[in-house]
Amino acid sequence: MFMGSELRRGQFLDRKGMQLEAEKVLESRGANFTGQTVVSTLSIAEQQQVEIARALKDKSRVLVMDEPTAALSDRESEHLFEVIRKLRRDGIAIIYISHRMEEIYALADRISVLRDGQYIGSLTRSEISPQRLVQMMVGRSMQDFYEHQRQTNPGPVVLEVRNMSDARKKIEPANFKVHAGEIVGLAGLVGAGRTELSRLIFGADQQSQW
Repeated sequence: MFMGSELRRGQFLDRKGMQLEAEKVLESRGANFTGQTVVSTLSIAEQQQVEIARALKDKSRVLVMDEPTAALSDRESEHLFEVIRKLRRDGIAIIYISHRMEEIYALADRISVLRDGQYIGSLTRSEISPQRLVQMMVGRSMQDFYEHQRQTNPGPVVLEVRNMSDARKKIEPANFKVHAGEIVGLAGLVGAGRTELSRLIFGADQQSQW
């Protein structure tokens, strides 16, 4: 938290002073770890708390958060939202950058839209509506955004996965087929095994038998 702005007593580091200040800031943010905790042992959500605490330690009045929930689970994201709301009540200005509209609707007091590197416009909370916001983002009305009636004629199987699992037993036996002309998506929360399964399919990691 004090990297680059260390407290000193003469020529020596004031380790005790930094420890006390770190504990004070972390406690004010409701962190469930101490200033002596090794950062590498923290979750992504807890590491974000450290980043926020560092900014507040320096008396920052504006925080910029760029896709802060990209690597968080729903539970971790909700905890982050609680922290953000408390920061707002404390008078901190927050610039929140996200592609997830539900987060924007839940948090934003004012929304500014950028498209293709250009500023499109801003809306206050009372002006926000999904239809208007999507139109600003994509440049066309919402009813033209999705192709509701789509006919697909998948071709032959080009990839078949049978009982695929990893050596660490994180991936239970996976089975699926991909046909020519199909788009197959892997969905799941952080830690669900999407990356591990993709690496197995690619051959980057070793398979295992259950």
